[in-house]
Amino acid sequence: MGDRWHYHIAIEPPLFIEHAAFGELAVETWLETDLGYGYGDVAVQADPGWINYMTKGRTKSAFEHYFDCIDTDAYYNPVASA
Repeated sequence: MGDRWHYHIAIEPPLFIEHAAFGELAVETWLETDLGYGYGDVAVQADPGWINYMTKGRTKSAFEHYFDCIDTDAYYNPVASA
C-alpha cells in the first residue's frame, strides 16, 4: 500500500449476518469504489493488538492533531455506552 491514503476500520457486523460473510461483502463493496485500488482485506475478530495498530501514532504526522485522522462522526464505542 505504500504511502497512499487508506482506511483501517473496525466494524461489528449486524446480528443477522455471519462475520465471514459480512467481511466478504465489505471487501466486495470497497473494491467497487475508486479508493479501493484493487485491494481490500478483512481480519475477522480483530483483537486489541489490531486496534492498537490501527490507532498507531507513527504514521499520523500529516495531521495537525492526532484526532484529525479518526472519523469521530462515525465512531461508536458500545463499551463506553454500556
